[in-house]
Amino acid sequence: MTDITIRPAAIDDIDGIAALVTDRIGSEDADEARLVLEDSGYDRDRWTVAADGDRVVSTMATFPMRLRYGIVDLPAAQIEFVATDAAYEGRGLVRRQFDHHH
Repeated sequence: MTDITIRPAAIDDIDGIAALVTDRIGSEDADEARLVLEDSGYDRDRWTVAADGDRVVSTMATFPMRLRYGIVDLPAAQIEFVATDAAYEGRGLVRRQFDHHH
């Protein structure tokens, strides 16, 4: 088994991400994921994959937002499209992706 790498998503990962999201979350979410990832204005560095060689085995995305607490604006992010291949569950891949985003 190769080392599983956590890295930003690349254009070549879109099909693998869509397949994983379809399998684990549903086809409607996969269509949305594809739209976001194919958008040239979207920063793909905000989307991570865990890759076993060329295969996407886990994924997640952060979407930046601002929260207001009283008069203070705070930077924040929302986590979406969290999916891991069933054969790769329990290996800390989502935790490692969170660490990458932090």
